[in-house]
Amino acid sequence: LRLGAGQYAGAVTAAERALAGAEVAYGPKDSEAGCVLANLGAALQGVGRHGDAAHHLERAVVVLTSACGERHHTVAMVWQNLAGVYQGLGRREAARELLQRAVKVFALRSWTQPQLE
Repeated sequence: LRLGAGQYAGAVTAAERALAGAEVAYGPKDSEAGCVLANLGAALQGVGRHGDAAHHLERAVVVLTSACGERHHTVAMVWQNLAGVYQGLGRREAARELLQRAVKVFALRSWTQPQLE
């Protein structure tokens, strides 16, 4: 995506297209769709659409947790991003809880890997 270059508006459009394609190709509950949801959430956060970002990151957590498990580093990274969104929405306690969960996963150093088909 275009996030590294700071082109969030373009990244939102690209991620929306990618999500539609991933959901058709792999299904809406596949880890690929979950990763695209997370990228879309990050792009939406970048353009200040925190409510939309929270929605997509929350969906990403559900999909990725189901596909990969709660101890997977990708889930922890999405929790970290969602915590930033919650912080922006004034939900400081929820943000703190997510960050604590993410830190526990990062501290494991033995992350589980998703079983992709």
